[in-house]
Amino acid sequence: MQYQYIQSEQDKITLNIVAPDKLGIEIINSLREVVRRDIDENMVLEINYVDEIKRSISGKHRFVISTLKDD
Repeated sequence: MQYQYIQSEQDKITLNIVAPDKLGIEIINSLREVVRRDIDENMVLEINYVDEIKRSISGKHRFVISTLKDD
């Protein structure tokens, strides 16, 4: 199983996950609670099931990516 968090919006994080089965509702709710508690109580967690997570050009797996622009 692989995963990767991507933040492309100020109030939303996307979790891309490669898994043989979908996560149970208890796990999803727990992940959402951790994000709200540890990052921001208004943060939305979106979960996408994907076939693969591409590695960076250097061949490394990036677990967290932010595409937010610095103001």
